[in-house]
Order: sequence, then structure tokens, then C-alpha cells
Amino acid sequence: MKNRVFGLDLVRSIAFFLVILVHSFLKSGFNGTTVEGFQMFFLLLIRCIAFTGVLLFMIITGYCMYNKKDSKKRYKSLIKILAVYFVISIITILFRKYYLLDTSTLYQYVSGIFNFTAIPYAWYVEMYVGLFLLIPFLNILYNNIPTKKQKLILILSLLFISSISTSFSNVNVDGHSLDLLPNWWYNFYPILLYYIGAYIKEYQITIKRSINIILIGCSVFIQAFITFFYCHGSTLDDGFIFCHENNLPSIILATLIFLLLYNVKTHSKFLSKTFYYISYVSFGGYLISYCCDNYIYGKHLFLGNSYYFFIYSFMLAPIVFILSSLLSFVVNKFVDYTIKLVHTIHSKHLLRIEGKETY
Repeated sequence: MKNRVFGLDLVRSIAFFLVILVHSFLKSGFNGTTVEGFQMFFLLLIRCIAFTGVLLFMIITGYCMYNKKDSKKRYKSLIKILAVYFVISIITILFRKYYLLDTSTLYQYVSGIFNFTAIPYAWYVEMYVGLFLLIPFLNILYNNIPTKKQKLILILSLLFISSISTSFSNVNVDGHSLDLLPNWWYNFYPILLYYIGAYIKEYQITIKRSINIILIGCSVFIQAFITFFYCHGSTLDDGFIFCHENNLPSIILATLIFLLLYNVKTHSKFLSKTFYYISYVSFGGYLISYCCDNYIYGKHLFLGNSYYFFIYSFMLAPIVFILSSLLSFVVNKFVDYTIKLVHTIHSKHLLRIEGKETY
């Protein structure tokens, strides 16, 4: 823990909880609830913030890895990520089969592990593995751009082709999406966020904390107000705005939240340890939260009633968060022990071979 950066652990921990929270909106019937009243407006405020969870993870990746080069050691770090994914895939398959009574075949389950569909939330792993393989080459491009201005132009260009266009396409006018700009590159936003993180790291970008909080508040309020006004009297399922991670408002909000938190410091050992362990379990917790979501929210649905959702959703999301964290901790310790055991056996085997060769 000596080299841990508290601010980054704080961001990871909050991002993990926000992912859990945004799933609570999806799992609890919120999108089918009529948009009206103060309670619904307040929940829309929370929902706007919750949608930044995954985006914060992507910004952290760019912040931490913008100087990484192609090396054998770097590829080895992918082993634990895939091992955690594999173990949780097996757990999820068993959960789907025996608790959700899923009727998929053995072939579908096995193939699902390799194409990242065994866990419905594993699209992030699929994305991350591809991004991980590209990181050294993305860094070559970024680090060979000579000026700060040109790097900013790169980020703005990626913002234009991947985010601004989709911000319009989510608006429906008379049943038709408002496609004002081409959106062929809309899935390029992980690279945009990676470079935002790299840019913040290189130039240590900061915004005065009071101004940042005001900007975050304005951003959240504007998003919630537009969505509330646009969908008033209907449901979010009937057509809502700003509903994807790669939309311009969500990108801006995630960047502001990261800038607010990434350089926070603490002298408290308790806080440092707490957020270190939450950060440690965040990846596995995100994956295994699918099982926890379906177990918890499968028993509690508030479809069509914003009052009950308002009261109970904030009780259930922390329960899912804690349960996912505990299960992820067990999985991570199992994977750590297994990797260490394999490494020990392999090292002893090499020593035995070297001893025979010497003899």
C-alpha cells in the first residue's frame, strides 16, 4: 500500500458504487416509471451522476497507463484480470442455471465465457482487453504529439466523432431520432476517455474546487431538467435523452468528477485502507454484481411507482454494493492464491531442471 494514491482509490471506489447504482435504475423498473413530480426529478439527478461510473474507470486507465510501453511484464498483468473474469463467469453460469433457471446449453455457456456473454455485464471486460492490447501503441501516438495544443485538438476531434454526434441521435422528434451528425465512430469513446486521463496526468489539470462543484451541479441539473421536461407525462422507455455513456454531457460530467477527486489526499490510515480494499475488489465486484442484482432486485420491483423506488432503491443499492464487494474479495483472494501457487510450482520445476542440468 506504500505506493497507493488515495485520490485514485477514491475515484475507483466511487465509480464502482455508481455502476451498482445505475444498475439499480435498470433493474428496479425505473425506466418504466412515469416522469412527474419532485421525487422523479431528484432521481433523475442521481441517475445522471450514476451514469459516469464506467467512464471514470476509463479515465483512470488513461491516467495510470499513458506512459506504459510494450513489455512482457505488462502482458502478465492481464492474467489476473482474465482469471477473475473466468472464476466469476463460472459462478454466474451456475447462478443463471440453478437460480434463474436459464435454459442455455452447455455449448452456449462455454462459448459465452470466451465471447464475454456469460456475464451480461462483461462487455466492459471485452472492451478493456482490446484497449489493453492497444495501450502501448496509443501511447506512442500520444507521446509523439509535440505540443499541448495538438494533444487537446486530438481529444476534441475524438469528442466530436464519438460523442457529440450521439448526443443528438438520442433526441426523438415526432418518433424520429435527431441525427444531425454522422455517428459511425460512436464506440470510439473508450479511447477518448483514455486520452482525457492521459492529458490530465501529463499536465496535472486542476479546477478550483468550488468552481468544479458548481460546474458539476449545473451539468447534473441541466441534464436532469432536459430529460424531465422532454419525458414529462411519459416514461423514459418511451424515449429519453442523454441515456448512453458516450454522450457529450456524460463525458463532461465524468471528467469534472475525476478532476474533483483524483488529487484528494488524506492522513487517515483507516480511510486509506478502506478505499484501497474497495478499489481492490471493484473489478470483480462489478462483474459479480450481476448475480447480486438479480437476487436482490428480483425480489423487489417498483415498476410505475416513483415513491416506493425513491424510498427503497437507496436501501437496496448499498446492499448490492456490500454483497458484491464481499464476494469479489473472496474471488480475488482465491485468484491471488492460485496464481501464487502456480508461480511457486513453476519456479520449483525450473530449479529442479537447472539442478539436473548442473549435475
